This record gives sequence, structure tokens and C-alpha cells, in this order.
Amino acid sequence: MTARSVLFVCTGNTCRSPMAEIQTRQRAEAGGFTGLSVSSAGTAAESGSAASEQALSVAVGRGLDLSSHRARALTSEQIASSDLVITMTRRHSDLVSRLAPTAPVILATEFLAVTHPLHGRDVPDPFGASIETYEATWEVLEECVDALFHELGRGPDEPSTAGARDT
Repeated sequence: MTARSVLFVCTGNTCRSPMAEIQTRQRAEAGGFTGLSVSSAGTAAESGSAASEQALSVAVGRGLDLSSHRARALTSEQIASSDLVITMTRRHSDLVSRLAPTAPVILATEFLAVTHPLHGRDVPDPFGASIETYEATWEVLEECVDALFHELGRGPDEPSTAGARDT
């Protein structure tokens, strides 16, 4: 799989997609994936809103800083400028597909092995929930991001195994 720009999409762009974005940025930097642009947006985002307090806390607990994140409302231009759009729910995927019918869109959990219990399921929205719920969501996203990098690390002649891995 080849992608130079990845866009994560959730609802408010204050929890799931910023957490996935910062995880992906950190992983790209640590793994030497140069030239990978990572961003996030929300289908119902209030542009300019900060990441949720719990998302900030969970990220800080892992040595990452979401304090500069500001929510952005999803636009067809953002979709068009992305090589890959990764959504948190099927509803988000449907909306992206309506805005840009030819967009390369995939549900985050589709990168997980088909045997994984969350494969093909929505990433639960932690908004307004406990810090433990945010921690659990972080861990789900971490698995999805790890699986994404497994795909990104494949050579151009290697077939994609998104959704078919047994890792």
C-alpha cells in the first residue's frame, strides 16, 4: 500500500481522530517514514476546538502532546488531497463516500486481522466517558495504527492484506 497523505475522520475531531493522528505521526517519525502527511477532521467538528481533556491526558501519559490540536470540520477538499481516508465508524465512511465517491476510504479496524474481535467494527467514541474509556480507545487505535504501518511497510509489488492479516 502506498500513501503519502493520510486523513483520520471521526465526529468531533477532539478524541479519536486526533489520538490516531498523533500516534501515526509518532510512529512515522520513529520508523523513518519520511514524507508521510497525517491530518484529522470531524464530520460534525466545531472548528478550532481543542482536543478533549481526557485525550490530552492519555496522550501525555504516553509522552505525546495534543495541546496544539485544533478541530477541523471535514471538507471535500481535505478528502481530495488525501491518498487514504481512515474513518472511525461506518457512518463516517458513508459520509466520506457521499462527499467524494472515488475517495480511498477505509474503516480503521479493517486493518486489523480478520480474526481480531474488533475487525470491521466501529471504534467506540469515548467522548464524555471516563479516562479508562479513553485509555481503552487509545489502545484500540494503537492496534489499528500498528496494522496500518504493517500495510504501509509493504513494497509496491506486495499485495495488500488489509483485513486479511492474521497478526
